[in-house]
Amino acid sequence: MSSKSQIDINDLLLVKATPEQAIITNQTSYIEWGHPELTLEQYLEREKILTNLEFTRDNFQVWILISKKEKQQESIPTILSACETFKRKALIKDKSDKLRGVGEGGGGNVKEIICYSIASVFTPPNFRNKGYASSMLKLLSDILVKELKAEFSFLFSDIGPHFYQRLGWNGFDHKEIRFNVDNNKHISDSVVDNMDNNIIVEEIKKITSQNDLERIIQQDCQLIYQEFSSLDFPAFLVLPTKPTFEWHFERSKFYAKIKNVEITTFGVELIGKSINNNHHLLGFILWFHDFKEQKLTILRFRSNNQKITKLLIEHAKREALRYNLKQVVLWNPDMKLFSNKKEDDNNKNDDYDDNGELVERKDSLPSLACYYKEPSFSHFSHFKWLLLEKYTWC
Repeated sequence: MSSKSQIDINDLLLVKATPEQAIITNQTSYIEWGHPELTLEQYLEREKILTNLEFTRDNFQVWILISKKEKQQESIPTILSACETFKRKALIKDKSDKLRGVGEGGGGNVKEIICYSIASVFTPPNFRNKGYASSMLKLLSDILVKELKAEFSFLFSDIGPHFYQRLGWNGFDHKEIRFNVDNNKHISDSVVDNMDNNIIVEEIKKITSQNDLERIIQQDCQLIYQEFSSLDFPAFLVLPTKPTFEWHFERSKFYAKIKNVEITTFGVELIGKSINNNHHLLGFILWFHDFKEQKLTILRFRSNNQKITKLLIEHAKREALRYNLKQVVLWNPDMKLFSNKKEDDNNKNDDYDDNGELVERKDSLPSLACYYKEPSFSHFSHFKWLLLEKYTWC
């Protein structure tokens, strides 16, 4: 099989990797995703830690593409290409009656479903440009639909949108807002004083414990269900879960240990109190220390207004400064919560003079495949992927 024209998908098998084969795929991909920040030993140790977390323990699978002939001969198979899948919880709202959702929300046609995120698509250099990755993803789609009963799958492309789009994964716009970290420029927490006549800010609290994290995520999911049910357009979102955040935190802790620093804070929350003494979650931010890219990336962000936003970003910048990270980054922000500035307005905004820059991302491009109906560009053109924040990536 020396060229694309000679590839016959019927000669190939996509199988679950054994633990030993999974290690081989990591050894092969090290030069792509581990070098030079980590040694090979560190890279393998990181992957071992991540695959034994709750997020991955029962929901994670490494897949390898092998020759059917080698399988029949019971020889040690050559790994032609490989990828990973993560089982995720998601919400879908559509007019279709074909959904196989596992539960219903309050919106009638809102359902909680199981989907799969696809990651670490990798072909060894000596097998590239032969069509193996394309064949693998076609076989994987069949497995997701026929065996795993998936409604959707999604991935984040580092090779542009076109390769995955022709295989059934349709791309979505992907922007991020970047804030430079300035040691000499800070705002006061009093920016949220007198926010309105009915609510006062009672507490700005660091999120440091597992109990804090679990409570915040539960509140967030309750609000997400309410907000999602009120939508009047087709939409999809990946639910934020505690194991997902723990997986991200462990990644950053691993790099922090190498750098001989300790991460103690997952984020901050802002608690308000109404005139009748009821407490409200006004906003929160959960972050990821990306020592590789020298950024503090926001995993999940919730805010009620621009003042709350400004204060949350300020606390993120303080956290970034603490670890000598150069930027704070948030994927796909709702710009109404940041300023009155339109997304296509490149002029400086006096209302939000905080060196934030909205840009189009060139990597980790989100792509979504729909299985419960025939996917088409026209369908996805009006379909919205909500909460497309960093926590969805893996």
